[in-house]
Amino acid sequence: MQRERLWLFAYLAGIVALGYIHDVRVVAAAVLVLVALGGRRRWLLLRRAVAALLLFNATVTLTYLLAHYFFGLPEAALLLINLRALAMTLMTFTLVSRINMARALSFSKTLSLLYTLCVSQVIAFMRSYAAFSEGLKSRHAGRQRGTRLHALLAQLYFFMYKTLSLSQENAMGMRSRGVMDD
Repeated sequence: MQRERLWLFAYLAGIVALGYIHDVRVVAAAVLVLVALGGRRRWLLLRRAVAALLLFNATVTLTYLLAHYFFGLPEAALLLINLRALAMTLMTFTLVSRINMARALSFSKTLSLLYTLCVSQVIAFMRSYAAFSEGLKSRHAGRQRGTRLHALLAQLYFFMYKTLSLSQENAMGMRSRGVMDD
């Protein structure tokens, strides 16, 4: 079995194991091990994981704090939730930085196809986002708050519409190849 596939299966086992672990110390130790596994890029991976979790975890944390205040939920659970999310996100970023996902998924034609479709959509979205950003910079030299908000709403609408149309096209293509049989 190739190295990429071993890392992928270890990742999947680790995600499942983190879901079953309810001891904050064990999850914190897992975070430390994952930071160590990050190698030279460990601090970059940790910073990216924290940045990716900030918005989502801030919402969950505030909601949980309100529930704690009104209903008396235990505080330790909040720490466990946040540490578990950090560990899972850090594990994902570490895996993606260490292996070639296309080779890791090569054992399944369907997974390889799905991975290729996902990557192509991410690239298309990155190009569109760069075009939007450059267009906004070229049209508006200053930082007008209303203009940026309007542009953000336009981008949101564009990406939602593009996601729906691309998913419909991909579903038709996958059905024609016999991948999906609804």
